[in-house]
Amino acid sequence: PVGKKLHLYYNTLIQSIDIPELIEQNFLKPCLGYEMRDDFSDLKTDNSGEFTESSNFEHFNKAKIYDGIVEKYLEKAHGLKTLVFCVNIQHSVQTAKAFNAAGIRAEVLTSETSEKERARILSEYGKTFKVLINANILVAGFDDPSIECIMFNRATNSLPVWLQGCGRGSRKLLDAFGDELLKDDGTPVKPCFMVIDFGGNFSRHGLWSQPREWSLTPPKKK
Repeated sequence: PVGKKLHLYYNTLIQSIDIPELIEQNFLKPCLGYEMRDDFSDLKTDNSGEFTESSNFEHFNKAKIYDGIVEKYLEKAHGLKTLVFCVNIQHSVQTAKAFNAAGIRAEVLTSETSEKERARILSEYGKTFKVLINANILVAGFDDPSIECIMFNRATNSLPVWLQGCGRGSRKLLDAFGDELLKDDGTPVKPCFMVIDFGGNFSRHGLWSQPREWSLTPPKKK
């Protein structure tokens, strides 16, 4: 419930459940988070308060960041089924090139990807390749419980984008009967999921799994 005008239409907000409770009740998996430190003072915002695509791309379109995201994948998440969020199509393509150049097969899914090609990519994801890169396509509504790692290769001022993007990795891995998939020793095959953040989003919005107090308080005027 984040919006500049919600308070104009509603006077009561009922908070029934939050992410920490969903984790505690084993509906969602806990998150293991890493944040790369950087200076984001060069980012500019648009009228909605989100960072502009041009300043975001200019910040992230650097050789040291392309090298860095591959390095951190190899260090923290090598072999994990990973979903990478980028700034735009060009940035997604360049990020994929960095992974592939390092011998890590990565595919790109964008708004320009044909329906047939999209079906192929999603069917092979996790089987023939582990790293899927996109820009604002798989942020919300994409349900793949086998995703083990989320990489934010972008900055966002939007709390919903941050929470929904991280949430793509939070699903439980289930068997054919709808029960959680377990190892032989009885522990979950997917005990948690990982978030590797290059955009300062942990510092900006807090941990994905922290308690949040929602309200209908009007936004402060500039």
